[in-house]
Amino acid sequence: MAKILLSAMSALSGGATLYVDKLVSLFPNSLEHTLTVVSATPPTLLYQQANIRWIRAPGWTRNPVTRVFIGYLYFRFWRRPNQDFDAFFYAASIQDFPRVRRAKLIVAFHNMIPFDPATRRLYPFGYQRLRHWLLRLALRKIFTSCDLLLFSSKYAQAVIDEVIPTRRGRSTMIYNAAIETHDQLHPSLAAMLPPLFVLYLSPILRYKRHLELIQAWALAKETQPTIARLVFAGSYSADPSYTRRVRRAVGRLNLSKDVIFLGHVPHSQTSELMRRSLFNVYASSCENGAMTLLELLRAGSPLISSISEPMPEIGGACLDYFDPQDIGGLANLITAYLADNNRRHLSALVARKRSERYDWEATAEQTWAAIFATCGSGQLSTVE
Repeated sequence: MAKILLSAMSALSGGATLYVDKLVSLFPNSLEHTLTVVSATPPTLLYQQANIRWIRAPGWTRNPVTRVFIGYLYFRFWRRPNQDFDAFFYAASIQDFPRVRRAKLIVAFHNMIPFDPATRRLYPFGYQRLRHWLLRLALRKIFTSCDLLLFSSKYAQAVIDEVIPTRRGRSTMIYNAAIETHDQLHPSLAAMLPPLFVLYLSPILRYKRHLELIQAWALAKETQPTIARLVFAGSYSADPSYTRRVRRAVGRLNLSKDVIFLGHVPHSQTSELMRRSLFNVYASSCENGAMTLLELLRAGSPLISSISEPMPEIGGACLDYFDPQDIGGLANLITAYLADNNRRHLSALVARKRSERYDWEATAEQTWAAIFATCGSGQLSTVE
């Protein structure tokens, strides 16, 4: 029997939240194993199994600063876990609880930015630069000492194997999957969409390369005028200074009538949004498991993607890729996709076919099997 404590306090949004929800919803329904989930917000999915329970963490744990500087002492001295757990599973990389000597330490790797020098250079100074540096130090320590380190791409595993070649425990690579949602777009969102549009579904962050996409769109319009519009769907609150740069670029390039900012779109409506577009663009230059790319594949819509790893690993050889920093190359690909309906149709077919390789039930089964094996094994000293 394995008793698992899963900390989801650091899994606050996006792919990390989806990862936690799917793993928990597919936890084996057997009293042989029990799972306790700790998070400040209620679970997105309803956990109705008798062997799963949820513990509400204090509201201040939603903030990463207070969670790091207060949480460690809080959970050591005032609110220690009162069960004899076999493993502490940190689903968003960060170790929120003090290490219990007997329990196994299991970590899922999500944040590639601290280990990507090119992306860190996008933040030359300030809070984000300091945050990524501190995260790198903290994650190195955690990855070195954990008993099991879970990766969601071969690329991510190769990066950490190079940066931290000697580690106490073992590691394994298990691909994530995607959820195909079925909710219709809210009327207020649907009313903002033009008849023809190209979609980029992503929060506005520097490594997501919105600026480069805007520049490429302007260049493509010079080559082939189009009535299609460019639609950005995603939150723009995480990096306000970069969002201002993006909006200024839209004005400077006279694209105010060509670019639409939808803002946040509920995850339950994203598949419908993807399917409405002429084609989708995924321009990120720094990812770990590329959850959004998996969802774009699953939607079965035409898709062009950044060639930065791990996108080609996940998308396969049949997609059309571009260097997100090569403005001319991206403009040429946009022009080609706007003009060629057959090419878009083929892209949609290969995307949907590729998505069949990724399945959440298989992901969850492999993940829990690896965790249970770690709980039942002795000292593990090699990196697989």
